[in-house]
Amino acid sequence: MRVLVVESDPEVARLLADLLRDEGHENMLVPDRAAALAALGDQSFDVCICDGFGPSVTDLEHLDHDELVRLSATVPVVLCTAHTWAADLGAEQLGVAAVVRKPFDLGDLIAVVERTARP
Repeated sequence: MRVLVVESDPEVARLLADLLRDEGHENMLVPDRAAALAALGDQSFDVCICDGFGPSVTDLEHLDHDELVRLSATVPVVLCTAHTWAADLGAEQLGVAAVVRKPFDLGDLIAVVERTARP
C-alpha cells in the first residue's frame, strides 16, 4: 500500500513514516495540503494520512477546507485532529473517509488506514 502522509511536525512525520515502513507500507511525507495536492498530480496513493487544523480553526465555519475537499476527491483521507469539534462532527461532514482523534494509538491508526485504503 502507498500512503501519502501530510504532517507539518517533522518528528511526528518521521514517526509515522517509520511505523508505516515497519508495517510494510510505502510512504511519502509532505509538510502541507498544497504539497500533497502537488504530489497527487505526479503519483498515485492508496490512502492519505492528513494532520488536522491549526489552533485558529475553532469550528466548521472557520474551516477553509477547499484543499481538504480536493484532496479527498483524489484519495481516501484519514484526518488526524486534536479538535474535539472536528472529531464529533465525523468524517462525512468534514468530507473525509475517516477521522482519528489525537492523541491516537499507533495500532489504531494503522487499522483505520488499512481499512480506509483503496483495495
